[in-house]
Amino acid sequence: MSLCYFVALPAVINSAEPADSDELLSPGLNSEDNATHLAGYADVSYFLTQGTSDDLISAKIAPILHYQRKEWLFFEAEGEFDYERDDSSERGAALEYATINFILNDNMALGVGRYLSPVGQFIQNLHPSWINKLPTAPIGFSGGHDGIGAAPNADFGVQLRGGYETGKNSRINYAVFAGNGPDLVVEETENGELVIEGLQFPAKISDSGGEKTAGFRLGFLPLPYLEVGVSFDGGNAELAGIKPPDEHEDETEDDHGEEEEDDHDADSTTRVLRDRSYRVIAFDFYYAPPQLKDLKFRGEFVSTKLGDGELDEFDRESKEWQAGDIQGVYAMANNKIESVIRYGYYDFPESPSGDRWDFGMNYLFNSHSIAKVAYEFNGDDSLDRLVFQYAYGF
Repeated sequence: MSLCYFVALPAVINSAEPADSDELLSPGLNSEDNATHLAGYADVSYFLTQGTSDDLISAKIAPILHYQRKEWLFFEAEGEFDYERDDSSERGAALEYATINFILNDNMALGVGRYLSPVGQFIQNLHPSWINKLPTAPIGFSGGHDGIGAAPNADFGVQLRGGYETGKNSRINYAVFAGNGPDLVVEETENGELVIEGLQFPAKISDSGGEKTAGFRLGFLPLPYLEVGVSFDGGNAELAGIKPPDEHEDETEDDHGEEEEDDHDADSTTRVLRDRSYRVIAFDFYYAPPQLKDLKFRGEFVSTKLGDGELDEFDRESKEWQAGDIQGVYAMANNKIESVIRYGYYDFPESPSGDRWDFGMNYLFNSHSIAKVAYEFNGDDSLDRLVFQYAYGF
């Protein structure tokens, strides 16, 4: 398999599930030195929340452009356009990733630009709706989009990745990366305190604070049907801004309360909130037992920990965000029907921990066209949901 396919589609090399490279990258506009290909995916989903009259309809299309120049350069970019309607309508557009990759040899490529985080498996390989076996991302994961979660999702920088055969039936794959790193999501409370809600990975092109991040993922396949991976990411998170307090909070105070607030504000002027160190550790696995060819398991655990602040800072205590999931898929009727079970949990500092069971059934019209129905049993304050989705990869 040519390394260009590895760069464009990390799920092909980084997963124990092989794919036909010629099918995945058939040149659309072809010449002797150039190959251009348009791919992507689209989906439409319907969410019905139990116990309420609320429902949600969403639609998304994500075109992906591939361009290859001879055997040494590969460009890839994915955009996303989405629409949601419940009580009101929302539209959004975003750039998921855009990288220029220099193919150094058959086992190594150097990429520059905005990339999906190589930490773990779900964000970089499984979040597209036609690949994900359930209509939603595991709880605690942001699904490859900007947001607060336990797993990093994107960054802007450089990465070196590839794979090697280590034996007749074994191999390793790797990714080493460095980028501009995350921002601290900070909110100001009504009493003037500053609280760190989490980390956000906006994949910013410029880094005014000079903070950087670096990490790696190493995957080992001792057998073609088993992969285990370990990831690390760390550096400094930048204080990019402060969210104002909720304007709808009650502001009724007596004279004594106002006097106390004034004293607190005077004391607050001597306190700050600075950039903070952080680290991410992740483990993932994939297992397809050969004795049960229609059964596949995968799982992932991610922990993001924020370091302690200085003595003169607001919210200076160390914090940790954790999330994990395990999933089983069983194929029936000549791989036309799949049953899916997934258990996930999260533990965030500023909110109670929670978990969720997902039970789903899928019908595959073909390898890239799938209809899904799933029921979510939420173990936190969230209501249970019934979700329908149709997804198509092209």
